[in-house]
Amino acid sequence: MISAIDRKEQLQASVLNAIFYIDQSWNMVSQKTVANCFRHAGFHSSPESEELSEDADEDLALTELAGKTVESRLCNSKRKAVYKA
Repeated sequence: MISAIDRKEQLQASVLNAIFYIDQSWNMVSQKTVANCFRHAGFHSSPESEELSEDADEDLALTELAGKTVESRLCNSKRKAVYKA
């Protein structure tokens, strides 16, 4: 994408491309980075939020399963074509 812009080529991005770019970017951000951003913004953890984070561990398996389901529905050849730029 950046190389296409550098070459002054017209970049054609679809909604699907945008979703892939967002997914890829989000996966590059660590939990620690997000937590630090909230802390710097003035949000602090409370005993209540600690209890909620324990429940979040139970939901992790469901989140992983949902992610795998979405990935399995996407055709690998389409993914490769989308990331070519």
